[in-house]
Amino acid sequence: MKETQKALLRVHIGYLCMGFTAALVKGISWDPLSLVFSRMLIAGLTLLAVTKIRSTVRVPKKSDIPKITISSILFTMHWLTFFAAIKVADVPTAAVTVSIIPVFSSLLEPLLQKHKPSSTDIVLAICVFATAFIIVEDFSLANGTSIGLLLGFVSAGTKSLRDILSRQLMQKYGSLQLMSYQMLLGIMLLVPFFRPATIEWSSGNITGVMTIAVLGTAVAHTLTTSGFRFLKTVTVNLLGLLALLYQIFFGVLLVHNIPSTRVIIGGTILILISALETQRHANKRYSTRIPSA
Repeated sequence: MKETQKALLRVHIGYLCMGFTAALVKGISWDPLSLVFSRMLIAGLTLLAVTKIRSTVRVPKKSDIPKITISSILFTMHWLTFFAAIKVADVPTAAVTVSIIPVFSSLLEPLLQKHKPSSTDIVLAICVFATAFIIVEDFSLANGTSIGLLLGFVSAGTKSLRDILSRQLMQKYGSLQLMSYQMLLGIMLLVPFFRPATIEWSSGNITGVMTIAVLGTAVAHTLTTSGFRFLKTVTVNLLGLLALLYQIFFGVLLVHNIPSTRVIIGGTILILISALETQRHANKRYSTRIPSA
């Protein structure tokens, strides 16, 4: 089997592993903060061990610590809001709203680098937010779907900012090592609020959390990151949309979160817009990877 074919297989398996995450979060009785704290602790230590085995661990430079800290805060907020969106709404709603990360990136990265976003990017962003009215028939803060949609948008925005800030850091430390540092710093942020006595330590919950952390995070990100050695960035980015489809599939299969007609229509539009943005920016200076939850 050629290296490109092996890389494609690894990336597919990686995104398949990520696909379990949302359904498992919905099925675990823990609150979002406890879930994120546990995921970060287990996955962060696992990824750090992987980089240590590869002898690629580098101590962060003092000048990089502020950027790593800010990106860690954004990464933590991304997971907290994504998990909260799953809890208050459902898996399909959370998954399709987070799919707009490339749209946020196309607007935010030029602005942060003092460039003007293109008119096409602005139009597509307007289309994204207009699609929210397709997904939610009666927009109200008393509506779980509406709150889930807003949390999903916040999750996409914070993840986009984290990826933009992390780009140069990834070149220095590698994506896996940087991610382990960001998760371990995230643990430090959350530990004052973590209340282990208030959560149910059942075997089902513990197994679910371990699966999310090891399979859905450490293993998944190791496999998908390896794909960039032999595949074009845009190829891996577009394949990243599979993770969203897998999340919806496993949401239906495991926790019976069947998407409504509105979510199917709106989600299809959002995924198409994200794919278009990814393709458009594939060979441009501001191209950004489609990250996963």
